[in-house]
Amino acid sequence: MAHGMQVGTPELVTIGAITFGPDDVLFVADTTRAAIVDVADPGSSAATDTLDVDDLGARLAALLGCAEADVAVRDLAVHARTGNVYLSVMRGAGDEATPVLVRIDRATGALGEVDLTDVPCSETSIPSAPGSDDERLDVQQGKAPDADAFTYNGVELWIRRVPIRTATVTDMAYVDGELIVAGMSNEEFSSTLRRIPFPFAGDVSDTQLEIFHVSHGMWETAAPIRTFVPYQDGASILASYTCTPLVHFPMGDITPGARAVGRTVAELGWGNQPLDMVS
Repeated sequence: MAHGMQVGTPELVTIGAITFGPDDVLFVADTTRAAIVDVADPGSSAATDTLDVDDLGARLAALLGCAEADVAVRDLAVHARTGNVYLSVMRGAGDEATPVLVRIDRATGALGEVDLTDVPCSETSIPSAPGSDDERLDVQQGKAPDADAFTYNGVELWIRRVPIRTATVTDMAYVDGELIVAGMSNEEFSSTLRRIPFPFAGDVSDTQLEIFHVSHGMWETAAPIRTFVPYQDGASILASYTCTPLVHFPMGDITPGARAVGRTVAELGWGNQPLDMVS
């Protein structure tokens, strides 16, 4: 079977970052694993008109049979061939939350849950993931069932304080035969960028990251990349962090066991957290 996959049912505990690779392969991040599934996208070719989806939260809640407040969208990916939109969604909060993969049909705007029962799939573990007993916390912004709201300078902010294990994978991109994975590790210098050859063969290389955080006026090694985009044909990435530096990393510096120092090239201001980057 293509890409080393076997028919099975991925046992996802959570669902977070998602990104497309070759063919119909969708990479899906769990807490400590990177999995791939063949979504067998039913579309033929991408439509060219604008896709407008009104009241997405309410429509997701109706699809999943829950209150809108119990729906948290974790990531979005667009199928290059068909233009269909995929959402990684967590239904509920805490230990009771369940992961769901949702497809939005590009032609009709209809929402549907993607059935992951008996599909071609594969996975690899992330051996350096923070343990379940790691007491360090990651602070994340965004409205979610388990987030707390407060007001600062007249702006309502939603903050989640969660174990750093949930930030093992914060973003992913497929570049030239490798899955590039940003997130946290169990090391003291926990901000990490990983390179995972694809198809999965069990080899995961970690590089610890250090950046100068302009808003904080200090060098940091514990703040994870929130989102990034490859450029220069995969020779570099541009990464964004909370509060909100933009940082350049040459991929030549991302080598096993190394510590890479990013070059801060812009600063978008205190109190922001990037949702995604579009090139």
